[in-house]
Amino acid sequence: MVLVFLLALGIRGVWIAGQESLISPTNGLTYPDERQYWAIAESIAARRGLVDEFGYRATFMPGYPAFLALFATHAHGLLLARVAQAVVGAAAVVPIYRIGRRVAGERAATLAALLVALDPFLVAASSLILTETIYTTLLCLGMLAAWPTAWSESRRVWLRAVVAGVVLAAGVYVRPSGAGFVIVWLIAGRLLTGRMGRGAAAMAAFGVFLFCLAPWAARNRAVIGEWRWLTTRSGISLYDGLGPRATGQSDLAYTRTPEAQRMSEVEWDRHWARESWRIAREDPARVARLAWAKLRRTWSFVPNEPASRTPFKMAVSAVWMIGVLTLAGIGLWRLRRGKIALLLLLPAIYFTVLHMVYVGSVRYRVPVMPAIYVLSGCATVCRRAAPPPEVTHG
Repeated sequence: MVLVFLLALGIRGVWIAGQESLISPTNGLTYPDERQYWAIAESIAARRGLVDEFGYRATFMPGYPAFLALFATHAHGLLLARVAQAVVGAAAVVPIYRIGRRVAGERAATLAALLVALDPFLVAASSLILTETIYTTLLCLGMLAAWPTAWSESRRVWLRAVVAGVVLAAGVYVRPSGAGFVIVWLIAGRLLTGRMGRGAAAMAAFGVFLFCLAPWAARNRAVIGEWRWLTTRSGISLYDGLGPRATGQSDLAYTRTPEAQRMSEVEWDRHWARESWRIAREDPARVARLAWAKLRRTWSFVPNEPASRTPFKMAVSAVWMIGVLTLAGIGLWRLRRGKIALLLLLPAIYFTVLHMVYVGSVRYRVPVMPAIYVLSGCATVCRRAAPPPEVTHG
């Protein structure tokens, strides 16, 4: 496990070192979201608080900007942030290895961890100032901490519930779209285990999860005058996916009108939400066509961004995705245990459906791939092999 972690860290370090944009400590922010996150981090570091380009104060969850703020005042802050992300990203191999052992044993766990270490999309994400790397590791840790069959183990079950709630909340502090997944995961786990005691532990985890989010909601009540458990960005994000110029990819430049910028933060959020639902009601067939376009973008075997569509990158991407999904299909067949397989597919199902409503991109599938790699690891399991002792409770 240590060797796999070091391999993952080494590959990410080499990738970051090879990025020419890192020669200048002030450059290298390619995407608009990267520039927004770094600007908010600089605002936090300067003690102006979490403030975006419009002066709004609750459009982003504070977790990732606060992480970046640790490096924002340093002369080489971007490089340090990327190195820190590489360490966090490499750490995702540990929970995936543990989940793999619980599901199918040592060989499956080792292959799953190796795939996380070598995944070209996860490696590339470590150099981007985006939430994917941090959220992927937190999602894997949260799934491990709240793994349903673990509720069968009477020892430290309540401590596990507390840890699960804290880690799942930490993931939402980085990416708010993960809030719905927490609910879906805990419900699915409850249906899997089917005992009241285990259900009580899952409910305790959810209670801890809400308790951890309460300070953010209270802060928003004091700052914007309304209890907000997540952000005020849901309306504009929905409009990005359903607006009149929506194609499946993100394009919000045309929404920056003087009228919109005169609105209060809460009014701004509600305005775009109302417009989104109005457009959806008027043309449901268009919504369905957009959903298909977003599905294809999210699960494209090659990058969507024009700058990344070089022959080499497209070839590596296509070969990788075909290979790991073929292994996952074999693993799904050999596992022959529907409930566990559904749990491993649940992140992919949830985030795919979510981004069929919002915008679609390859980057949005990055956090769900490690769970699929556990299924890929199961391709190494003999079809008639007995399940490992760790999963006999399931």
